Amino acid sequence: MKRKKILFNAPRYVQALTDYIEGWELTPGGTVLYLKNAKLSEVLVQYKRLSMCLDVKTQLSCSLNLVPDGEMSKEKMHIFRQLKGMEFELNWVHKRIFFREPRLVSPAYLSQLKDRMASFKISDSLIRFLSEDEKLMGLIQSIKPDDLGVKLVCFAEEVESAQGPDKTDLSETLLDSIIEFYKKPSEITWVISAAKLVSLAQQGKHLKGMIDILEVLSDRIDRFTTPMYSSESKGRCINP
Repeated sequence: MKRKKILFNAPRYVQALTDYIEGWELTPGGTVLYLKNAKLSEVLVQYKRLSMCLDVKTQLSCSLNLVPDGEMSKEKMHIFRQLKGMEFELNWVHKRIFFREPRLVSPAYLSQLKDRMASFKISDSLIRFLSEDEKLMGLIQSIKPDDLGVKLVCFAEEVESAQGPDKTDLSETLLDSIIEFYKKPSEITWVISAAKLVSLAQQGKHLKGMIDILEVLSDRIDRFTTPMYSSESKGRCINP
């Protein structure tokens, strides 16, 4: 595959992001957008069909690699285990008619891990840190993504894909894979994703808004986790 320039025959969503990206590339997993932002250099665009209906969500995702494969130590393994309990997702709370408030919450499957591992601890430290960030929460309230998730790479992709979409409780196979990785992690990589039903009329606004959310999240998570160790971080896209 070769990186393409933004031309008149590029997909509509690519043309809508000309002031955000410097190139794009089709891959088996979706479309990679090469951002002008130096810290978050790549974003992956995918389309997720909702079960039992024809609606399709546009999902944007990126990764923040803090400790590459091959550079793990016992201390960094301990840090990974601390961070694993800090994963979160977005939940919308109805406060009154026609008004919803975004809340960052721990995903339910962390309780499954806690049931399987007595030493596993769920922490809201990262959630509290991000929930106090006015810029981030303002972007989320403005763009209103349907889904937002931040998790650590913690299993083989082929194991996750076998799980299927829209499942809160994880299969025993996937849990076993996560626990095996948790006990001996080989990297620390955050996966950040946002998804929304995007209309053509507001495609540019919503895609730019979700990229803004990914950029702010990457920056704030980097700030939160980097003091825990000494390592350089780099943003790139991954197929979650």
